[in-house]
Amino acid sequence: MEDGSITSIKVIKEIGAGCDEDVIRLLKLCSKWIPATPHPIAKINRAIEQSQRTAFRRK
Repeated sequence: MEDGSITSIKVIKEIGAGCDEDVIRLLKLCSKWIPATPHPIAKINRAIEQSQRTAFRRK
């Protein structure tokens, strides 16, 4: 979003045991992102799609 908030969170490969829901919850709690720009006054008007891998270990 233009305000830096994270939207449309989607789990690509589920692992279950509530981990998927917990990752989504944590991502929603993240502070807003500040996008990088090539020039301070430049503005890109498009959505960015990003994938992020998260690893879990069983105790």
